[in-house]
Amino acid sequence: MRHIPARGWFVGRIDHRTRETIDLLYQSAFGTSHENRALEHAIEDELREIIRLLGVFSSLAGSKRRPGDRPSHLRVELEEAISDAVKTLEAIDSERFGVSAPSDSFETSPWESLLATWLVIDKRLESVLEKVEILDAEVRSRLTERLGPPSPSLDPYLLTQWQQA
Repeated sequence: MRHIPARGWFVGRIDHRTRETIDLLYQSAFGTSHENRALEHAIEDELREIIRLLGVFSSLAGSKRRPGDRPSHLRVELEEAISDAVKTLEAIDSERFGVSAPSDSFETSPWESLLATWLVIDKRLESVLEKVEILDAEVRSRLTERLGPPSPSLDPYLLTQWQQA
């Protein structure tokens, strides 16, 4: 059986952990001046890709937000993308969230696409963290202080079960 984490897991992960991580990474990358402009541009590109992926995530969850409704400042764009994802998830009926098609139909559930998109977002955040560490060597320790030790995106057993299904 395929396993999709509960809606509350997604909401907590995005609203708390992702928001805090992005906030700290943004502050570390752009809060002080660095001489490595090429790396700053690479980080900005990665963050814009995360915004795009959050938009895909929100669309899969049923958001009605149009792609053109975006502010021009990166920080505001990040905040709005996260807020839209959280609001969209909170609007889904918890009884309906994660329910998959009958296994004999061989159809994929829309929730599987949502989970896959989340895993890509999580990997992109790790990539941004690695780039920001070049600019600020202490960012990972500050992130651990703020959020606790890093936890895997999903329980490894559940991830293995989902991949095998």
